[in-house]
Amino acid sequence: MDLWLSVRLDNALMRMNVQPPAAARGQVTPMFGWGSMATVRGSDLAYLTTRPAPPAPDGSKLYEVGVVGHGPASMELAHQVAGEIRRWDKTYRTRTVQFEIPDTPAASDRASSRFVLDRPVHPITVTWHLSIPVRAI
Repeated sequence: MDLWLSVRLDNALMRMNVQPPAAARGQVTPMFGWGSMATVRGSDLAYLTTRPAPPAPDGSKLYEVGVVGHGPASMELAHQVAGEIRRWDKTYRTRTVQFEIPDTPAASDRASSRFVLDRPVHPITVTWHLSIPVRAI
């Protein structure tokens, strides 16, 4: 999910460290003890958080990912991030991700789920492929 958000959002995800006293006061509700993953747009911030979900059929704990926004237009940014999380969950979660470092990378093509991570020497192509079920013979 983090990789999907990094290639789909205008500004990639970054690590947002959170001081424990801020979390204890309820100023922020990060995903992890160290903080959360976040993105920014202008003066707005949106970060990932979790909350308990109904238990799995086997009784194990499940969590739901959410987005919290701060800033004047943070609601729009949070909705965009949440929409990408839903898209990943519905369409791409079960797909196989392939990484390539070709001599001549193809251009990014959002429609075919191919993204090129621009790097000075060797760009990396990231592609989500439809998973093909393997059948036992």
